[in-house]
Amino acid sequence: MSRRYTDDQRQQALRVLAACGGDVRQASARTGIPARTLRTWAQRARAAAPADPEDAMLNLRQHLVENVLRLADSLEAKIDDAPLNQHAAALAQLIDRLIKLAEKLPQSAGDEPVIRVEYVDADGTTHDAPPWSGGDPAE
Repeated sequence: MSRRYTDDQRQQALRVLAACGGDVRQASARTGIPARTLRTWAQRARAAAPADPEDAMLNLRQHLVENVLRLADSLEAKIDDAPLNQHAAALAQLIDRLIKLAEKLPQSAGDEPVIRVEYVDADGTTHDAPPWSGGDPAE
């Protein structure tokens, strides 16, 4: 028998879902509301939201990620079943669409980590390059 939820309970559950980064399983575990119900509520909330193109692309990406994860999780259980190739092909298509969507989304400057390589000499001093490389440009 299906349970009825108030609008406040739905809104709270959607806030928990957002706090979980869209991870439906984690939000379901925290709220006790079935993952399928949370997914349905999230889809309805996205459909009712104003259509900002960038937000729509981000929402689409999130939806694709959820589908990719759900399908990837189901592959292990399907290994002994006949339609494994179909599941693998569907997963490949979803990942391909996710990659294409990622190319369309604007990249913010903070997305890529900055890696700095330094040489620490035996005396504890730090240099941009080791002494055998031809010298530290900072010297």
